[in-house]
Amino acid sequence: DAAAFAAAGAVADPDTIWALGPGAPEALRAAAEDDPADTVLTSVEALASLREAPLPAALVHLAVAASLLLVLLAGLGVVLGAALDTPARATALGRLRSLGLAGRELRRVLAGELVAPVLASVLTGLVVGLVTAWATFGSLGLDEVTGQSETPQLVVPLRTWLAVGALPVVALLLAVRQSRRLQRANLAQLLRTGDSR
Repeated sequence: DAAAFAAAGAVADPDTIWALGPGAPEALRAAAEDDPADTVLTSVEALASLREAPLPAALVHLAVAASLLLVLLAGLGVVLGAALDTPARATALGRLRSLGLAGRELRRVLAGELVAPVLASVLTGLVVGLVTAWATFGSLGLDEVTGQSETPQLVVPLRTWLAVGALPVVALLLAVRQSRRLQRANLAQLLRTGDSR
């Protein structure tokens, strides 16, 4: 508060004018042309300079790298989980093939077995993340940190939606690959010994 600051005996000449509203940047630039020492900085330029500062830029790069690493680890988990059950799945599907299961139905069964758990996990993680972000909008909200008059809208980044779509695609590709391999397998040997590959 300027009055309290002056009452304490301090002297602070005003050197900053905040202007809001339509046409404010143009009006201030026109007024600043009279004195070369005056500068006009719009809110867009101020926010851009804050985003390009070394620490925020490094934190954004770190968040992107961590997100990519987590998606890679999740994809590896999908591949390892599918590989773990491959022999038992191959034997069961070999029996279904001996009962007349066609190649198209084989792909559907494999897609259901591999994609459904991945979709359930991805949707559960997404819901937990959204609920956690919503729950922290109280005392840890951005309006408390930035001093905004109202709570900002919750925005899910695009990379989150890409990760949500990437993992089921990985599971679907694994299902297609396994169905091709099972269709080439010798059915009699598959029924006797299971999948030896």
